[in-house]
Amino acid sequence: MLIGLIFLFVLLPTVELALLIAVGRALGLGGALALILLTGVFGATLARAEGVRAFAQVRASLARGQLPTAEIVEAVLVLVAGLVLITPGLITDAAGFMLLIGPVRRVVRKCLIDYFRSHVRIIAVDSQARPRPGAGAGQARGDAIDVKAEVLDD
Repeated sequence: MLIGLIFLFVLLPTVELALLIAVGRALGLGGALALILLTGVFGATLARAEGVRAFAQVRASLARGQLPTAEIVEAVLVLVAGLVLITPGLITDAAGFMLLIGPVRRVVRKCLIDYFRSHVRIIAVDSQARPRPGAGAGQARGDAIDVKAEVLDD
């Protein structure tokens, strides 16, 4: 975990900065700034379109009465792609664009779902649970499902 955080907050920005300086030297300041702005705008536009599609799939699954697990994970990945794309940097832009490619996103989604299935164990599920007096406003409607989970591995 610590190595991942060091990579995310120290190594990645350092490499991004070095790459942006190299691109700036090759293309000039205007070219480098144009590249950053174009990838940001194009990426945000593409992320918006993919996000709309992903949330439409979530709504369609809910309308069919299915739990939209895969669709929600995919929608979150599109959101992450959009956030990464508006972050200045060429490596993060490449990662964001990769997440916007459907087949790549499906592979990442499968890996994430498999990871969570192997690291989280369902302890108890009570599908007949009823709202308790004093429950929050979100719990006051319809049936509730109480789930207790424990993390198997950090």
